[in-house]
Amino acid sequence: MADDVATLVLCSTPPSFNAVGYTGGPGSRWKVTKAVKLLKRDLGVLLMVERVGAGYAFVRVDVRLTFPTKRRRDAENYRVLLSKALGDVLVERQVIPDDHAGHFKFGELYISPERGPARTEVLLSMRR
Repeated sequence: MADDVATLVLCSTPPSFNAVGYTGGPGSRWKVTKAVKLLKRDLGVLLMVERVGAGYAFVRVDVRLTFPTKRRRDAENYRVLLSKALGDVLVERQVIPDDHAGHFKFGELYISPERGPARTEVLLSMRR
């Protein structure tokens, strides 16, 4: 059971791993690095805005993505960058001591079947 919960809302969606990770050729690694860095920056700001404190023993993260179009998307292509960015920023902000499985779990990634403005909702369930 969670001691605390917080919801972080980005008014955008992360790029698909297909868009940044499978481009091949020189510089493709840097596209992934840049995408993760931008996500970490935005999520870090939202952690401050939502006043998510330090010192939790465990955090479970569930994410809901909304896109403006209904085309088919593979959730796993979005999980890669989100999981990396969330784990890293939670450790950097000292919300959790480490992002291994004992402290961090990336749970459900749900892609809304309804169209709407691009949106990423991150639900943090935190336990002391």
